[in-house]
Amino acid sequence: MKAGQEAEITLTANNKTYTGKIDKISDVGTYSTSGSTFPAYVKFTNDGTVKLGMSASCTVILDKATNVVAVPQEAVQTANGTNYVVVVNSDGSTQDVTVQTGLSNGAYTEIKSGLNVGETVQYTVTTNTSSSMTNFFRGTGGGGAIQINGGGQRGTGAGTSGGGMTRQQTGN
Repeated sequence: MKAGQEAEITLTANNKTYTGKIDKISDVGTYSTSGSTFPAYVKFTNDGTVKLGMSASCTVILDKATNVVAVPQEAVQTANGTNYVVVVNSDGSTQDVTVQTGLSNGAYTEIKSGLNVGETVQYTVTTNTSSSMTNFFRGTGGGGAIQINGGGQRGTGAGTSGGGMTRQQTGN
């Protein structure tokens, strides 16, 4: 994190979200067995709802990619250090297509090159040691977005492709 980065502050009391920017990060941290923490201060416009002592969570946006193609993480395979996906052709045949990946949230992965919006990707998900399921994913354009959470927090997928991706770090 650094000063100037965008942040979203969500009040616990009413779930209202404000947008601001990191104003300052303290040079003095607090150590615990799980690691060190450094207070960060976020400036935002208060509409009068936020009162002293209220609880909130803050999500810092670390990186963004907009108008991207994204596929489920399980669709991206790696062989000999090269990432690829299995594309289903119009005649039903499949082919391995090399892709360059970008941001990932543990659920979806950004595809920077090698795949176009509208192509169908085939992938298999193993549900336990004795069964698996083959899935098909067709990317579509639209205003979807993918949240990328850092700091060990879970990500949330809210779109497929043609939208945007955001890497975030969440803290209270």
